[in-house]
Amino acid sequence: MDLVERLVEAFREKRKIEPEKLEISVDEAYELQKKFVEKLGNQIGWKIGASNEEVQKRLGINEPLFGRLLKETVMGRKAKLDDFILPVGIEVEIAFKFHRDPPEMSLSGILSSSRIAPAFEIINGVFSENPTVQHLIVSNVRHAGVLFGDFIRCDFPLEHEEVVLFINGNESGRGSGKNVLGHPAAPVLWLMERLERIGEKIRRGDIVISGTMIPPVFLDEPSEIRASYSSLGELELHLI
Repeated sequence: MDLVERLVEAFREKRKIEPEKLEISVDEAYELQKKFVEKLGNQIGWKIGASNEEVQKRLGINEPLFGRLLKETVMGRKAKLDDFILPVGIEVEIAFKFHRDPPEMSLSGILSSSRIAPAFEIINGVFSENPTVQHLIVSNVRHAGVLFGDFIRCDFPLEHEEVVLFINGNESGRGSGKNVLGHPAAPVLWLMERLERIGEKIRRGDIVISGTMIPPVFLDEPSEIRASYSSLGELELHLI
């Protein structure tokens, strides 16, 4: 059984596997990621990980990582822990939904061609030990689930958007748009340029989550999760 098949089986059975040695390039890892995702479901957009310099230094890379969002991993306001490998990580993000193809590679072009929303991403690791960057890429950068709030037009300075995360009523973290490469749309701009190198692009209808504004919080028991954004309102998720 090849690595992609092992990953698909582990993802569906909600269990961890041992990381095998991978002697492949980053571009080859992205090719395997695409095959992995195609076996899981239908792509609706993109996710960006490692979108701050501290995480990049820890991973030994000099740019973010990207994965693919699936129709099958979009969640409602309630989610069952049994549907995930535990523990799950909660990331607090901003989502961009493109109502037309981005007209140009610029922050203003991204904002003028999209609507934005608060978002949670659920991440977890399918590998039982610390994976390499190639392992992370092949396994779709730990993507396991995503929840979107209401999409609105961005008419405020997104880099100054602030958010506070509460778990079971207790503050668990706070952050701002500046924590994501200085501006939440900056990783999207990076993604546009990165995808162009492999013959892909962001298209009308795609949704992109650009990276967490707060370090992930890991949970393994039922929890009430709430994020309060300064302009985007509130987003709630009930893990049961």
